[in-house]
Amino acid sequence: MDFAEYQQRATLTESMSLPAVCKRLHGKVVTLPDEHYVEAERGFRLLHCSMGLTSEVVEYVKAWANRDVVGCHEETGDQFWYAAIGFNACGTSMRISKQTHIFGPESLIERISLLEDWPKKWLFYGKPIDWKAVDRLLVEIVTLLDWQRMKTNSILTAGHPSRVELPTLLAANLRKLQDKRYKGKGFAEALALDCNRDLEAERLSLEEDLSGREATTEGQSGQEE
Repeated sequence: MDFAEYQQRATLTESMSLPAVCKRLHGKVVTLPDEHYVEAERGFRLLHCSMGLTSEVVEYVKAWANRDVVGCHEETGDQFWYAAIGFNACGTSMRISKQTHIFGPESLIERISLLEDWPKKWLFYGKPIDWKAVDRLLVEIVTLLDWQRMKTNSILTAGHPSRVELPTLLAANLRKLQDKRYKGKGFAEALALDCNRDLEAERLSLEEDLSGREATTEGQSGQEE
C-alpha cells in the first residue's frame, strides 16, 4: 500500500462531523455560513490531527519502554493515520522528505508541538492557518515516523519478523481500524470509545498482518519529495 491509497482510505475512519462538534460546544445544532464552513472544517481536522499525534507519541514511548514491538508499530501506524488526516486538511499529498538532518525522537516531538500551535492559535487567537507551513511540518513528521518505524525494527526479538516495511504497516493500520474497530462500516462514535472496542481482536489483527513482509527497500517506501 502506498501513501496515496492510504491517505484516501484514511478518511473512511475519520470523524468529520463538524455539526456534531458545534453541537457539543453550543448545546445545539449551529449552522455555519458556507464561506466559514470549509475553513472551519479544515481547522478542526488539523486540530484532530495534531492532538492525535501528541497522544500517540506518549503511547509509543510506553510501548518502547515495555519493549512491546507490536505496540510500537501500532502506535506508529496510528500516528501515520493522524498525519494523513492533516494532509487531507491541507489538500496536499502525503510524502516523505529526502532531508536527513531532522532525525531524532526529540525532533518528532518538536515538530508535533509546532504543528499543534497552528490550530491552537487559529481557534483561540484568530490567527489564520498557514497551510504551506503546515504541509512542510507534516512532511517532516511523516519522514520522522518512517525513521521511528525503522528504529522499532532494530529492537525486534525472536518470534517477530525481521522487519516491518512501510506498506505492510500502513495496510495493517487500516485493517485494524476499518475491519476490526468499525466492522467495515466506517467511523462510528460509539465504536471509537475504548469501552466498546475489542482490543484483543485489534491486537491479534496487527500481529497477523505485521508478520507478512513486502519486498521494499528500507526507508524508501511511499512518495518522496
